[in-house]
Amino acid sequence: GDLHWNFATHVLLSTMLQSPSAFDGDELQNSEDDDLFERQLDACGDVVDEKLAGRPSKRPRLAHGQQRLSDFPDDCILTVMGFVRDLGLVHLSETCWRFRALSVLLWRSLYASQWGSLFEWSRLSTEQSERTNNRDPLVISNYSDGDNMIWKDRYRRRYMVERNWKEARYSVRSLFGHMGSVCSIDLDGNNMISSGQDNLIKLWDLRSLKPLCRFEGHQGPVWGIKLDMSAHKFVSCSSDGFIRLWNLLTGECEHMLHVSPKEVWSVDLDAQRLIAGCQGRVRVYDRERLEQTAMLDAHDGSVFAVRLCEPTTFISCSSDKTLKLWDTRLQDSLVRKFQGHTQPVFSFDLCTSSGILISGSGDKTICEWDLGGAGCIETYKGHTDSVWSIQFQGRRLISAGVDTTIRVWDRGKAATEAQLYTLECHLDPVFCCRFDATKLVSGGTDGSVLLWDFLNLCNNEYESLMNYRVCWSRSHMKIGRDVSISLEDSVTKDKITRNLCVQCG
Repeated sequence: GDLHWNFATHVLLSTMLQSPSAFDGDELQNSEDDDLFERQLDACGDVVDEKLAGRPSKRPRLAHGQQRLSDFPDDCILTVMGFVRDLGLVHLSETCWRFRALSVLLWRSLYASQWGSLFEWSRLSTEQSERTNNRDPLVISNYSDGDNMIWKDRYRRRYMVERNWKEARYSVRSLFGHMGSVCSIDLDGNNMISSGQDNLIKLWDLRSLKPLCRFEGHQGPVWGIKLDMSAHKFVSCSSDGFIRLWNLLTGECEHMLHVSPKEVWSVDLDAQRLIAGCQGRVRVYDRERLEQTAMLDAHDGSVFAVRLCEPTTFISCSSDKTLKLWDTRLQDSLVRKFQGHTQPVFSFDLCTSSGILISGSGDKTICEWDLGGAGCIETYKGHTDSVWSIQFQGRRLISAGVDTTIRVWDRGKAATEAQLYTLECHLDPVFCCRFDATKLVSGGTDGSVLLWDFLNLCNNEYESLMNYRVCWSRSHMKIGRDVSISLEDSVTKDKITRNLCVQCG
């Protein structure tokens, strides 16, 4: 019965969209629309009559405009409007005050069904809102849930950002602050933290593109960092064998733990635990007491990445070409081993709710694994060298590596068609990258950090050129995605000519 009822309302909507004047009570353009509606409605059987029993005055007969869609009960109208996608709902809500009032109930659910969590944008802000001193229209906590214009505007902005991601429309801005390779990046809203081979860690404001604070203390390259903005803390690991727990508010190192006489490659934390990966071993600490709770001989090589999962589980990857799932409650600890890569595994990301693990390797491939034990379920090929960084959210997958490119993939497509486009602005290998709903940040071995902004695009070609990252080597320079010149040339891009003078060391 529900199936027939949904089909009937869909037929009703289709007929109305063919005759928009029926929304406001004007006469139909011709009687053919009415005849079409009657034939389709009768084909649905008597179930519709039962649904409308006791409400004969609401019988959906629309011949010559004698009855309007707005005469239907609220539940019927909402059912009809539920079939409408974004653009149709915009037009529908503008035809009648009653539709406009009812559409308030739909924009929120439409946003949720399209993009999942309603609060994904809660920490995001835009440069436009900063310039106009307005509250960020994407911050849900600032507005009531029943405000149609806010939800409609939020949907519009999110729709535009998703379109920009799909069509590779973005602006690129540069952050300068490290001497040598940028080894690790973590991102939280408009706060970004980076570490490098210069032994430094820097906290950045992505709205001003300026560093807020620098953290000194490590005596070697800082290979890994992890933010915890809720507690205003972060943890770092270095080749000096130590992990350090820092306070973002004071800029001071609160605690320091000696993990290994050799390099510590990776680190992670949650509310209760700290974890560090070094040469062949993984150590787990109680975050509050800073006492070691477990030490595992996890791999036969360097542990390049670790990730805490459930209260007692974590995942690690290594130069021994494997990934492993561990549970410290078990005597053996090893739960599952993921084998398939033919070269060291440098990075991975996972989603525990969907049971998916994705890894990048020196064999130039990206593998998607089933955490439940089904093995490798998909392999993505496209990189021409080692894949150093991996992150995914939903269908969107971002990878970066030694071939100097950042690649955007759609996991909803077949592996051979999944690669959407390539972001090319780095001249040297890309060590790390992170992204959220509106932006992506990447760090390379050339010491650069790039902000790829999919929300705030450049207003004109001149501004676009000025915001493009200028990358240089000893012999040539690259501007944006397309222009590569010698150091003595002038740049001409769509009638914009600008002489560039660069001093190279």
